[in-house]
Amino acid sequence: MRVFKILGGVLPGPVLIFIGKWLDLFTYTNLTSPVWRYDAQNIALGIGAFVAVVLSIGLNQTRKDTLRVLTWIGFGITLVLLAACWGIWFHLGPPGPERLAPTAPTVWRDVWEACFIAGMVFLVATVTVAALSLEEKSTKWIWVLVAIPVLLLIGIGIYVFWWR
Repeated sequence: MRVFKILGGVLPGPVLIFIGKWLDLFTYTNLTSPVWRYDAQNIALGIGAFVAVVLSIGLNQTRKDTLRVLTWIGFGITLVLLAACWGIWFHLGPPGPERLAPTAPTVWRDVWEACFIAGMVFLVATVTVAALSLEEKSTKWIWVLVAIPVLLLIGIGIYVFWWR
């Protein structure tokens, strides 16, 4: 069982799904420009997946208190980078008529994209470190919580197929 847990933590499939869902929350907002949002999301997804795997392996035996401090530091850096994205969007102004994105000089567009990518990578790193800081508590209540819905499904199945 431990081997499957290790493989699940290192293989890119589950990691990419996990990271992709976090990135989707921010990609379709004013934090991004429609001109580069897909490219930036893909770059952040690739870098974020690599960072998540490296952090999961590298910080596996780190104390919970240290992980919590790292989580708060990452949270602060993420907020600063997201605030920079919004600040640049406000600086450039809303898009003009018939335009999808604000008209931006190349330098501002590049800084905006870099801030977004860095913010998303720090977001993924923060969530990864936060997940590592959670304690796994083994309890027998999990089996009760699994058994009740299974028994309910069996009961509903018997009712639907047997007495109807």
